[in-house]
Amino acid sequence: LYIIDESSLIGNTAPSKDELAERHLKFSDEKLLKNFLSFACSDENKIIFVGDPCQLSAINEKNELTPALSKEYFASKFNLESNEFTLTEVIRQKPNSVILKNAQIVRNLIEQNKISPQISFREKFDEFEYIYEQEYLDLYEENIEDSIVISRSNRRTLTLSKQLRELLGFKGILDKGDKLLAVKNCYHKDIMNGEFVSISSLLKMNSSSEEVIIGGKTVNLVLHTVEVSLNNQIIEIDVLSNYLLDYDYPENSNYI
Repeated sequence: LYIIDESSLIGNTAPSKDELAERHLKFSDEKLLKNFLSFACSDENKIIFVGDPCQLSAINEKNELTPALSKEYFASKFNLESNEFTLTEVIRQKPNSVILKNAQIVRNLIEQNKISPQISFREKFDEFEYIYEQEYLDLYEENIEDSIVISRSNRRTLTLSKQLRELLGFKGILDKGDKLLAVKNCYHKDIMNGEFVSISSLLKMNSSSEEVIIGGKTVNLVLHTVEVSLNNQIIEIDVLSNYLLDYDYPENSNYI
């Protein structure tokens, strides 16, 4: 039995040659859904695709199609019979949650294929409030341990991160106590994508840099060697500090 989560991200359209060169994808014909089915589909196997068609869609799919969540698509493209179910009971939020009601506003617009230049959300103290930039800094300082700041773009994230680090007294590119987010699995260090690590010491104050050619482009890698704590262990890692310095660098992050 294969259970595939976040299936809205699984497409069946081949990227362009330029995109393939940048991403270094290596599938037989570059169609992810088709390739997966050729591997997993058999009389003995079962597949469950789980996902939300109102969340992020697959790259290169037209009209934000979600092939892996469409019964009709499996029948027309692969001649496969499937059953389709929709979960309607919300578990993560209370029934009267304002967060849930606001999410439903967005979902309804997506399902009705409507584009709204401005959405009016409901407010509730201690659950959903509109705040200005300086207010968020004050609120974050009041409850640092339980606060998370989410941004819609890499550029905005970098700006907010610099403001928060200044608020917390961090001065260098990296400092002891900094929290970092792993963005890729690192099996030989036992650090998984999505895990937070905390810097316990800086081993090399001076960074090392090297120009490399990846995907036909020259990329200058800047590394800082640090020790981080994770699961009561101290691990030595190299931090790619390009993410921390350059507003435009995240757009080129696929090269690394």
